[in-house]
Amino acid sequence: VLFRSRGWTRAAERETPREKPAEIFRDKPRTQPKPEPAPVQGGLWLYGIHAVRAALKNPRRHIRRAVFTERAKAELGKAAARVNPEIVPTETVTRLLPHGAVHQGAAILCEPLPQLDLEAVLKTAPPGRRLVAVLDQVTDPHNEGAILRSAVAFGFAAVIVQDRHAPPESGALAKAASGALDEIPRVAVVNIARALEELGRLGRCRFRLCLRFGHCRLGFKRSGWCCRRPL
Repeated sequence: VLFRSRGWTRAAERETPREKPAEIFRDKPRTQPKPEPAPVQGGLWLYGIHAVRAALKNPRRHIRRAVFTERAKAELGKAAARVNPEIVPTETVTRLLPHGAVHQGAAILCEPLPQLDLEAVLKTAPPGRRLVAVLDQVTDPHNEGAILRSAVAFGFAAVIVQDRHAPPESGALAKAASGALDEIPRVAVVNIARALEELGRLGRCRFRLCLRFGHCRLGFKRSGWCCRRPL
């Protein structure tokens, strides 16, 4: 066992001859954990059948490289026709991705999605899609991924996140979202309060859920009489 306490180390050094200081660290593990691949300059890897299929169908997603197994290409179907993929064994895909990534034989190297303007997103939303979710300091990619999936399922128009207190766009986020990252506009804003004011100016009702001391409190704010759907 290696103790890192400074006092213990000094005491051990007094009792151990100076010519054999390495004996203090005799029990240091000899095997080091496998390092993750270095991030790709100017791009990111997305992986998993659902995430890759949604990215291939998204015209806003610029794809630089596609690496599939034979089985993954067949499962992706017509979506795979957009790219000229490299057909490789499963082990090759695994080596390209972070340790432990569940890729299902499909991975693409792509650019992050371009930034979106909130007002433009709401104006171009399909008819009937008026709901917007605003996330404040949801920093775990798995939690945000679950929210993105739910937002797509319930027909939300967009999801708003704070640019400094939200997980960056990544393979883990796309995988957790099961393709929803490329299916719903994700708008990053500098200030959540200003985004809420802008939503009010655009005629949106705003609901707030606040969990304190084990109780869920609901706050409601309406801007004028032009109230379409709750936020």
